[in-house]
Amino acid sequence: MADYTSPQWANYNTVNKVSASTFPNTPYISPAPGKIPLVAVNPVPADVFLFLDEESQIYADTLLKAMKYALESGCNALSFGGSIVQTKAMLDAVSDLNLKSAPGVLVNSPLLSASTEDCLNLIGEVRYNPLVKGWFIMDRPNYWDWGNVKPGLNTDMIYNRLTLGYRIALKYELYETPVEDDGITTQMAMFNLAGSDNPDILGRCNDYDEYLTVINKLFVPPLWSLSHYPFSIPDRDLISLSDIKTDTVSFYSYLRKFRNTSYQREKRFWFTCQIGSFRIIDTSSDITVFRFPNLELSMMRFEAFSALTYGAQGILFSDMGLQSISLSGSNKKEPLTSLIHYDLKRGIWIDESLMGALKTVCREISECTQVFLDSECVEIGHVGQTYGQVSDNIIFPFGCISAIQYSGDGVLAAILKRDNRHFMVMVNHQPLSPQNLIITLNSKYKYPWSYLSGSHTTEESKITDISESIDSSLNVPATPIRFTLPAGGMVIFEWS
Repeated sequence: MADYTSPQWANYNTVNKVSASTFPNTPYISPAPGKIPLVAVNPVPADVFLFLDEESQIYADTLLKAMKYALESGCNALSFGGSIVQTKAMLDAVSDLNLKSAPGVLVNSPLLSASTEDCLNLIGEVRYNPLVKGWFIMDRPNYWDWGNVKPGLNTDMIYNRLTLGYRIALKYELYETPVEDDGITTQMAMFNLAGSDNPDILGRCNDYDEYLTVINKLFVPPLWSLSHYPFSIPDRDLISLSDIKTDTVSFYSYLRKFRNTSYQREKRFWFTCQIGSFRIIDTSSDITVFRFPNLELSMMRFEAFSALTYGAQGILFSDMGLQSISLSGSNKKEPLTSLIHYDLKRGIWIDESLMGALKTVCREISECTQVFLDSECVEIGHVGQTYGQVSDNIIFPFGCISAIQYSGDGVLAAILKRDNRHFMVMVNHQPLSPQNLIITLNSKYKYPWSYLSGSHTTEESKITDISESIDSSLNVPATPIRFTLPAGGMVIFEWS
């Protein structure tokens, strides 16, 4: 671990005049109070978004439909941003929906880390809009974006690439004499960090744990989220489930590291699910180095349920609208599909299959709010496969469960506590195939509530709803309960 008082890190404090770690921390403010935030990120397709600066009125109805589709998916919050005109046009579209319970918005405009003037202008224009709950400052930043400071660079650019957007959005502390606080502290800032050991991400940090420590020390964000893609496919259009590769080890490893760092610093974290497909192309060779598939229902479940079990307090679904090609260093990101599309012939339209999957996952997460929201994770681990050094095998019996048998790779398991309620959560290790489970419940406990993902959906009607097997008022006999856990699915028992 680096010594952050050593000369190696001295330039951070020099550039920022005051160490960012000494700034008053803003509170965590949920954009969906009392709920697990389910955030629709960038719901406006690029073919509409790019024309909003000059033709926002022409696209008013299209914007309205895009926001409506995003919220019909089951999401309860939004994140978007662009120029001042684009941002205000999208905020107006959300207001025009006239919803009884308006969704909170996290503004993710690139102006937050652009020039001083641009950043101040954006904040000044939208910070008092009642929909705005916070600022999405960094999205999967490379090391250059936050830490690669070298003598001789333009001072204003150093401010911006390090902490300017974060500081202006929160405290207006750009100048030696801070501007009087005008209420902006009722909004929070968040970072979305890539789960990667790539040197372009880590920079001078020795490993990912140190990277998280450095980011927290320098910026002290009240909220951060993890973005990691566990799935990849060959670079061709026709694929089958057998073509999908799952890097389960890395997925669990980054979740574990994020959870541990967040818990140690009493910080909430979210997780980002990339729902559309894209590919990364090396521009020097024109070779596809990575291709991410559309998320099927089981894959969405696997990512979201695993993240929530590890302690995530919100899920970001990115990107909802089909985006434009973007460049980062020598790589080109080419989006292929997403939920919301637009073309001149059809207008705005959605991928019905993706919408159906997203609706199901959002509903299932919402049904389990009582389990995950603000709960304490007492114990977490893996039953069956333990994935190397990712986590110790969780110890049985749990108290409520006497024994468990599984037909495949086993499950991620956790004991969660909320107030005086206790829950046992298990998530299928297999995102692409179901497992048969046999669970023996301890007869000395009562089981007032249980949940099995998929038990309410017609496409999985063969799954036994285990709540029918549990007597809510009498002690349960020590007899096995047999059921099928869907691919990527989750089962929950409450015991008392």
